Amino acid sequence: MGLWLVYGQCDLKLNIAFFKQVVRHANNFINVLLTLSARHQMMMSYYLHTDVGKQALCITKISEVPLDVLYSDIQEALREKSLHLSNCAVS
Repeated sequence: MGLWLVYGQCDLKLNIAFFKQVVRHANNFINVLLTLSARHQMMMSYYLHTDVGKQALCITKISEVPLDVLYSDIQEALREKSLHLSNCAVS
C-alpha cells in the first residue's frame, strides 16, 4: 500500500510537470486543450497535403477494357466525361 502511494505521487508530479511544460510551450494559459487540438489538426492537415514521407505511385500494368464490363453507374460517369468513349484504361 505504501509503495503504491509513493508511485502514484511520483506519477502525478511527472504529469503536472509535463502539463506545465505544455502550457508554457502553447503560450495559452486559458484554454490549453483547445489550442493543442487546433494545432494538432493543423499539423495533421499539413502532413496529409504535403509529400513528406509519401512514396510515388508506381503503375506496372495498364489494361484496356470495354465499358460494357463495368458497373452501370461507372459507365454513366465515364460517358458524361467523354461521349465517344468505348474502352477504358484500368490499372
